[in-house]
Amino acid sequence: MLYYVENPSLDAAYNLALEEYLLTGKEQEFFLLWQDRCAIVVGRNQNTAEQINRQFVQQRGVQVVRRLTGGGAVYHDMGNLNFTFIVNSAEAEFAFARFARPLVQYLQSLGVPAGLAGRNDVVIQGKKISGNAACHHRGRLLHHGTIMFDVNLDDLVQSLQVDPEKISSKGVDSVRSRVTNIKPYLPPGLTLEQFREGLRAQVEKEYGGLAIYQLEPVEQAAVEKLAREKYASPAWVYGQSPVYNVRKTRRFPWGQLDLRLQVEDGVIKQARLFGDFFARQDIAPLEEWLAGRPFDRPALEAALDETWLRTFLPELGRGELLDVLFTG
Repeated sequence: MLYYVENPSLDAAYNLALEEYLLTGKEQEFFLLWQDRCAIVVGRNQNTAEQINRQFVQQRGVQVVRRLTGGGAVYHDMGNLNFTFIVNSAEAEFAFARFARPLVQYLQSLGVPAGLAGRNDVVIQGKKISGNAACHHRGRLLHHGTIMFDVNLDDLVQSLQVDPEKISSKGVDSVRSRVTNIKPYLPPGLTLEQFREGLRAQVEKEYGGLAIYQLEPVEQAAVEKLAREKYASPAWVYGQSPVYNVRKTRRFPWGQLDLRLQVEDGVIKQARLFGDFFARQDIAPLEEWLAGRPFDRPALEAALDETWLRTFLPELGRGELLDVLFTG
């Protein structure tokens, strides 16, 4: 049974806290539709300060938050609709196509030529209208995605600092040219609220019904506490900027890997891994493993177990990681 949680909140910190609470604190499977008033939501492994246009964010009062899932930073406003699936899953891989399917099918039923592209996008005629991300937690999977219904695209472009390499890898010369809203492709007069109800009905049809789940007051209080203490906390949102004297980056088909090391007397004193990749689990143990190791390729190659490495980043082999560290 899939449960639908009515969530009228427009606060990004609360909405992300609700996802975490349902993922980690409950056993049921859930579907949510929700909106943020105006926010930038950065990926779990990104350096927040480098993803946002701080001047624009401050001038416009844009909320900045960090989510549990990997991937890249996204902009939300009231022209954007978000969806979330939280299910029990023993699969190690992320099923982006599976959970984006209801959106694609619903759009196609409205005559919109939507389809899947890349690792985690839904597109219309080659332009992105939905980015998806996911994470695992103890046999459960959280998958969520954006739906650009009628987003202010100028604000989207101005609010984010986008890696030029990422844009060039898409074969276009600007963020604005690779994204679009779905509203121009929809039947005239269809509102976002009508679209929301139509998508909910599509999910209900695919999953054989949706049962309403109402949070109890004690659950509501727990979500609010998590939002206040974690998702609204600068420590979680921005983290600590690492001190480093070695930086190595490379873009793979599965995302960018940005390694920053503080190396002293041939020893790695501190290591941080940033990027828009999707990790199977928290990468902190991998960063901790690197700290204290000699900054020497043969030594790292001999010590690093590839099977263990792939428990964090399944597409990254030991040789590839070492190539990033010691070439270019």
